[in-house]
Amino acid sequence: MQQSIGKTMIQLSVVGAMAAMASVANAQAVENRTTECTHGSKTRTITLHYATPEALPCEIQYTKDGVMKVLWSATNKAGFCVKQYQDFVAKQQGWGWQCTEVAPSAKAEEAETSEPEPAAAAARAEADLQ
Repeated sequence: MQQSIGKTMIQLSVVGAMAAMASVANAQAVENRTTECTHGSKTRTITLHYATPEALPCEIQYTKDGVMKVLWSATNKAGFCVKQYQDFVAKQQGWGWQCTEVAPSAKAEEAETSEPEPAAAAARAEADLQ
């Protein structure tokens, strides 16, 4: 009985440590990301933006012809913005755009100069994407 209790406590300690490590890993993984896509002389910028060091809230910003729109945002579903960002970059590439993720130092400069606008309707934004 004593051995069983000790083994259970060790298992719980390991599970607790793993959960704590996963929590720290998630906190460290949250970073703004920017991808620039070009097609001929045209450039589009797609940004995965976090308002805080946490995974939420987040938004996907799309800049076309110097005008930034928020295509998607989330306040309660972690991972939503990452998936939307990745899917949208893939969609741009499927349309023939050449996309490259921008280095973090270049993104910091851009973030200081951009002003996010309120979330736009995704259906309306789809027509503006190309």
